[in-house]
Amino acid sequence: MQTFEFTLKNEKKKVYDWFAIFLVIINGIAICIELSRVNYQRLSGGYPGLIALTIALLSLIYLFIIKNNRNRNNLILFASLGLIGFWIATRQWWFAAFVAALAFLYYISKRKLLVIVSNEYVSYPSFPVKTIKWKELNNLLLKDGFLTLDFKNNKVIQQLIDEKTGPVNEKEFNDFCKEQLRIADSSI
Repeated sequence: MQTFEFTLKNEKKKVYDWFAIFLVIINGIAICIELSRVNYQRLSGGYPGLIALTIALLSLIYLFIIKNNRNRNNLILFASLGLIGFWIATRQWWFAAFVAALAFLYYISKRKLLVIVSNEYVSYPSFPVKTIKWKELNNLLLKDGFLTLDFKNNKVIQQLIDEKTGPVNEKEFNDFCKEQLRIADSSI
């Protein structure tokens, strides 16, 4: 069984990082306001909330020093866990749920966008991952770094592939796709 794998380019990764850092800073401000509003001893015994705040703030400070993007992603998620811990310790459940939801969305937005094309199906990295049967497609084409999926329901998806992950022989891939489309059309 022959398969092809492509990683799609995600041009918005830096925007996601800056948005996540902005949200951590906003949460830090909200925590400072919360700490000034209540005395430290009411924070579930005082220490859990302060420990969570310290974890979040140290992670944020370290974020600005670090240059490695992989560690930056982990630190943003770690800071988010610290913030969630603080909001839970202060019994602010809605804030904790909001930060958890944003951390989950951040994690999803930063994942590797992998397209898998096989004899049986095409796996597209939407959320959740969509499995597309060959009989649903009019055409699947790779040209000049763009992967185009043309559906029979007149929907078209066109994405730029990340060529750093490995070169792909366009002719071989396009011939493979034509053959799979021909087989799918003949079985209908």
